[in-house]
Amino acid sequence: MGQLIEELFARTGYLAAVGAMPDGARCRDDLLAFAAWAANAGARGLSALVRAMDAAKAGSGVQAPSIGQSRPGCVSIMTVHRSKGLEFPVVFVANTSHKFNQSDAIYPVLYHKELGIGLMLRAGSSASRYKTLPYTAVAQTIKRETLSEEMRILYVALTRAQDALIITVPLKRPESELKNPAMFASAEATDAEAMLGAQNWALWLLTAAMLHPASEELWKYSELLPHHIPTEAPLNIRLLDPPPAVQAAEPEAPALPDDALTERLLEAFTWQSPNKALETIPVKVSVSAVTHTKQELTLRRPAFLQKSGMTGAERGTAIHAFLQSVPFGPQPPELEAEVQRQLDLHLLDPELAKVLDLEQVRPFFASGVWQRIAAARQVLREEPFITALPAGEVVPEAAGQGRAAKAPVLVQGIADVVLVFDDHAEILDYKTDKSRNATYYIESYAAQLRLYRRAFALRLPVPVTKLTIYSFAMQDEIDIPLEYAAFGIGDKLLGR
Repeated sequence: MGQLIEELFARTGYLAAVGAMPDGARCRDDLLAFAAWAANAGARGLSALVRAMDAAKAGSGVQAPSIGQSRPGCVSIMTVHRSKGLEFPVVFVANTSHKFNQSDAIYPVLYHKELGIGLMLRAGSSASRYKTLPYTAVAQTIKRETLSEEMRILYVALTRAQDALIITVPLKRPESELKNPAMFASAEATDAEAMLGAQNWALWLLTAAMLHPASEELWKYSELLPHHIPTEAPLNIRLLDPPPAVQAAEPEAPALPDDALTERLLEAFTWQSPNKALETIPVKVSVSAVTHTKQELTLRRPAFLQKSGMTGAERGTAIHAFLQSVPFGPQPPELEAEVQRQLDLHLLDPELAKVLDLEQVRPFFASGVWQRIAAARQVLREEPFITALPAGEVVPEAAGQGRAAKAPVLVQGIADVVLVFDDHAEILDYKTDKSRNATYYIESYAAQLRLYRRAFALRLPVPVTKLTIYSFAMQDEIDIPLEYAAFGIGDKLLGR
């Protein structure tokens, strides 16, 4: 269940979207806490998670899971890896007879990052295979590294207790299973070479236990003489008989059909999400997607039919690219020298410089727009923004759909130029469309600039009182009314 929720977060980008909203950090932490709770509650399947959610709904809500010593008076069952960094008053270490995983050292082809590759070879045409010297070296190295990792894990397990450490070692046949630990203890063979043949933690633990003076109970099962190493470390060894087998309970009579439960199940299976309308609403959209939804698609002539080999859109891109790097100052620049400067500094692509029409650009530097740029206290160029708006104001399909219309949608865009004066601000947008009709620009781009105004009103210390489009085809500026003269998609952006 935890992996499923993580996959949903990764595929939808929901965590990133929530983080960009107001109070996003807290909302993101709440989502992560819920994911952790759901992973814990749904450990036994989806039905267990549904029951836990029903209980949380009927009770005090979802409580974030806590582990270890943060929950006094409880028993925590966890892996050794998960217990790293935690301490507990009493620790039980179980499953010590579980065999180590040595599968990485038994394949016919072995690889080690330092020793390389070891291969097993076939003996002629027979099916039998034999180990080569490189194979043996790689296999032994992998085995040593595996045992080293097991020792590190065992060390972590043995150092989690604050007051008492209880280790359980199952012994089905004590006489045979204590034979090797007794031999190692008698010879004090506790070095790495001697312990290399261990298949589980039990051999290491029993060898250490039989060297302790309090291990007389274990030496009773060995024919060797007891051998101890003096120590003052306390150790209590007890051999317990296995508990009696639990008799299986008699099978219960089959339960009768529960009509009320059947009705609840049918109701659950036919349940429809109240947020179903949100499935068709995007989490994030661009300004162009919002404002140009209803514009007709115009097919351009292919590039090979253009006289210059480049489309009109590409020539417009050349103008935008040139203006992005032009220095704004009191005096307009010398255009030919500015083009060369941008080429020398690799600010302008040579192919775009070839199609840049300086005669179309030149009137811009003699216009009132340029004078306002020079007089502005601050000029923001290619300024990106992102803001959250109700879905009903952004996506036409969401309007009038209740909760879906109020769901936040992230809207992002980039403003060409924002001029900040002492008491007001102005947003300027360049347009390279071929139309020479001012009405065309107002109808096509007014909603876009008004959306810019709404976004920057939350960021600038002064109000935005002027929206301007400079048309290079008309060689003139066009004032965009701040209020709406007609209703449409753009009108919804301000809730009109």
